[in-house]
Amino acid sequence: MKERTIGFYEIVTAVDGKATRTRPMDWDGALADVSRVPVASRTVETDAQLVGTIATYDMQDHLLLHRVKDGGEWMSVMNWDTGDLRELEQSAHEGYLDTSVVCFLPFGNIVGIMQGARSAPSQKGLQAWLNGIRLFPGTQLEVRPVVAYAEYERLKAASGASSVEVKVMANKMGALREGSRQGGLARTLRTAVDA
Repeated sequence: MKERTIGFYEIVTAVDGKATRTRPMDWDGALADVSRVPVASRTVETDAQLVGTIATYDMQDHLLLHRVKDGGEWMSVMNWDTGDLRELEQSAHEGYLDTSVVCFLPFGNIVGIMQGARSAPSQKGLQAWLNGIRLFPGTQLEVRPVVAYAEYERLKAASGASSVEVKVMANKMGALREGSRQGGLARTLRTAVDA
């Protein structure tokens, strides 16, 4: 089974350059609204083209955030029987995508992001997309890691730290699978392990 990494982030509001926590936002309603608009209204142009799609799994909506590969990126296909390579060519009405799955947890404004590839959208891409489509008009959103401020300051000061990883061991994962634990985090972790 391929190992999957899920990063957890908090969505906060940014006013005058200061990020502050806000009341829980209606993510279910926002995702339902996004699912009903044409693709042009779900597309944002930044340093990359980002497109959002809504996918429903186990009666919960998730955001599939896609980065459209640039036409100049080198992409080829190999025939495993013959070893022949051929270049992929994009048509004018199609594009190749790098996709991240974004799960909006039912508490606070916390999201889990699982990137499909290194070049798939990260939390910065999610932030650009949320603000670009003006999901909550008049509100500037910031997506920041779920780490307490003191820990964040220590990590910022550490010269060798480039990422933080939290592992859930198999015996702890089993506890989360029990029927008594039905929270959003438990469901997300179960889904990630089953994938």
